[in-house]
Amino acid sequence: MEKPAIKVETRGAEALLEPPKMNSVTLEYYLRGLHYPAVKGEIIAHAEAGGAPDNIMDFFINRLPSRQFRSAADISFTVFVSSYMFGQD
Repeated sequence: MEKPAIKVETRGAEALLEPPKMNSVTLEYYLRGLHYPAVKGEIIAHAEAGGAPDNIMDFFINRLPSRQFRSAADISFTVFVSSYMFGQD
């Protein structure tokens, strides 16, 4: 699986690097190889070891509930609900 691309926009002499948006494809990339069920601490450690960008790590640390997750789809659903309720950072 290819690493999600970082979007580069050029505005005059500046180039802005944007981290990948939070979506199921991006999450599955950084959670690949994680064994389920998994709890929040395991998810954070796995994503960090996989090089997840700051926006994804911030979500896992600050918004992911402290509970057991059964699958990547379970985590993706939590991301969807959180993004819908609180907006995406």
